[in-house]
Amino acid sequence: MLNIEMKNIIKGGALGACVRWAVADMLAPGFVLAIFLCNVLGSFLFALYVDFERISRPKIKKFHTVGICGGLTTFSTFSLQVAELVSQGNFLSASLLFLGTFAACLAVAQLSFIIARRHLIKREAA
Repeated sequence: MLNIEMKNIIKGGALGACVRWAVADMLAPGFVLAIFLCNVLGSFLFALYVDFERISRPKIKKFHTVGICGGLTTFSTFSLQVAELVSQGNFLSASLLFLGTFAACLAVAQLSFIIARRHLIKREAA
Protein backbone atom coordinates (compact mmCIF):
# COMPACT_ATOMS: atom_id res chain seq x y z
CA MET A 1 0.00 0.00 0.00
CA LEU A 2 1.28 3.45 -0.88
CA ASN A 3 1.73 5.97 1.90
CA ILE A 4 0.96 9.67 1.47
CA GLU A 5 4.59 10.57 0.73
CA MET A 6 4.77 8.03 -2.11
CA LYS A 7 1.47 9.28 -3.52
CA ASN A 8 2.79 12.85 -3.46
CA ILE A 9 5.95 11.78 -5.32
CA ILE A 10 3.87 9.99 -7.97
CA LYS A 11 1.65 13.05 -8.45
CA GLY A 12 4.64 15.39 -8.65
CA GLY A 13 6.47 13.09 -11.07
CA ALA A 14 3.45 12.98 -13.35
CA LEU A 15 3.17 16.77 -13.26
CA GLY A 16 6.88 17.27 -13.99
CA ALA A 17 6.81 14.77 -16.85
CA CYS A 18 3.77 16.49 -18.36
CA VAL A 19 5.52 19.87 -18.20
CA ARG A 20 8.60 18.36 -19.89
CA TRP A 21 6.42 16.83 -22.61
CA ALA A 22 4.57 20.16 -23.14
CA VAL A 23 7.83 22.10 -23.46
CA ALA A 24 9.23 19.52 -25.90
CA ASP A 25 5.97 19.54 -27.84
CA MET A 26 6.01 23.34 -28.17
CA LEU A 27 9.65 23.33 -29.29
CA ALA A 28 9.47 20.14 -31.40
CA PRO A 29 11.99 21.28 -34.04
CA GLY A 30 14.42 22.27 -31.29
CA PHE A 31 14.03 19.23 -29.05
CA VAL A 32 17.59 19.60 -27.76
CA LEU A 33 16.68 23.10 -26.60
CA ALA A 34 13.54 21.80 -24.86
CA ILE A 35 15.45 19.27 -22.77
CA PHE A 36 18.12 21.90 -22.03
CA LEU A 37 15.43 24.31 -20.77
CA CYS A 38 13.71 21.61 -18.70
CA ASN A 39 16.98 20.57 -17.08
CA VAL A 40 17.92 24.16 -16.29
CA LEU A 41 14.45 24.96 -14.90
CA GLY A 42 14.46 21.74 -12.89
CA SER A 43 17.88 22.54 -11.43
CA PHE A 44 16.71 25.99 -10.41
CA LEU A 45 13.52 24.68 -8.81
CA PHE A 46 15.23 21.76 -7.07
CA ALA A 47 17.82 23.99 -5.44
CA LEU A 48 15.12 26.50 -4.50
CA TYR A 49 12.96 23.82 -2.87
CA VAL A 50 15.92 22.37 -1.00
CA ASP A 51 16.98 25.77 0.33
CA PHE A 52 13.41 26.54 1.42
CA GLU A 53 13.39 23.26 3.34
CA ARG A 54 13.28 25.08 6.65
CA ILE A 55 9.91 26.61 5.87
CA SER A 56 8.35 23.92 3.70
CA ARG A 57 6.12 21.16 4.92
CA PRO A 58 8.12 17.91 4.91
CA LYS A 59 5.23 15.89 3.49
CA ILE A 60 5.14 17.98 0.32
CA LYS A 61 8.89 18.59 0.00
CA LYS A 62 9.37 15.32 -1.86
CA PHE A 63 6.39 16.18 -4.07
CA HIS A 64 8.45 19.13 -5.30
CA THR A 65 11.99 17.69 -5.32
CA VAL A 66 11.71 13.99 -6.15
CA GLY A 67 8.36 14.32 -7.92
CA ILE A 68 8.12 17.50 -9.98
CA CYS A 69 11.84 18.07 -10.48
CA GLY A 70 12.51 14.37 -11.03
CA GLY A 71 9.81 14.22 -13.69
CA LEU A 72 10.81 17.52 -15.28
CA THR A 73 14.53 16.90 -15.62
CA THR A 74 15.99 14.06 -17.62
CA PHE A 75 19.60 13.00 -17.59
CA SER A 76 18.90 10.02 -19.83
CA THR A 77 17.52 12.13 -22.69
CA PHE A 78 20.33 14.65 -22.26
CA SER A 79 22.90 11.82 -22.42
CA LEU A 80 21.25 10.37 -25.51
CA GLN A 81 21.29 13.74 -27.26
CA VAL A 82 24.98 14.24 -26.53
CA ALA A 83 25.77 10.67 -27.68
CA GLU A 84 23.79 11.17 -30.90
CA LEU A 85 25.63 14.39 -31.67
CA VAL A 86 28.96 12.63 -31.11
CA SER A 87 27.96 9.68 -33.30
CA GLN A 88 26.98 12.12 -36.07
CA GLY A 89 30.39 13.74 -35.84
CA ASN A 90 29.01 16.97 -34.36
CA PHE A 91 31.67 17.18 -31.67
CA LEU A 92 31.39 20.93 -31.21
CA SER A 93 27.61 20.78 -30.77
CA ALA A 94 27.95 17.84 -28.38
CA SER A 95 30.57 19.69 -26.33
CA LEU A 96 28.53 22.89 -26.25
CA LEU A 97 25.40 21.00 -25.16
CA PHE A 98 27.27 19.08 -22.48
CA LEU A 99 29.22 22.00 -21.05
CA GLY A 100 26.38 24.49 -21.55
CA THR A 101 23.88 22.31 -19.70
CA PHE A 102 26.32 21.64 -16.88
CA ALA A 103 27.26 25.32 -16.50
CA ALA A 104 23.69 26.60 -16.80
CA CYS A 105 22.32 24.10 -14.27
CA LEU A 106 25.02 24.99 -11.76
CA ALA A 107 24.50 28.71 -12.32
CA VAL A 108 20.73 28.62 -11.81
CA ALA A 109 21.10 26.38 -8.76
CA GLN A 110 23.43 28.97 -7.24
CA LEU A 111 21.03 31.75 -8.22
CA SER A 112 18.15 29.97 -6.51
CA PHE A 113 20.24 29.59 -3.35
CA ILE A 114 20.88 33.35 -3.37
CA ILE A 115 17.18 34.12 -3.89
CA ALA A 116 16.05 31.69 -1.20
CA ARG A 117 18.57 32.89 1.36
CA ARG A 118 17.67 36.53 0.81
CA HIS A 119 14.01 35.64 1.24
CA LEU A 120 14.71 33.65 4.40
CA ILE A 121 16.84 36.44 5.89
CA LYS A 122 14.04 38.97 5.27
CA ARG A 123 11.49 36.57 6.71
CA GLU A 124 13.52 35.88 9.85
CA ALA A 125 14.17 39.60 10.35
CA ALA A 126 10.44 40.39 10.23
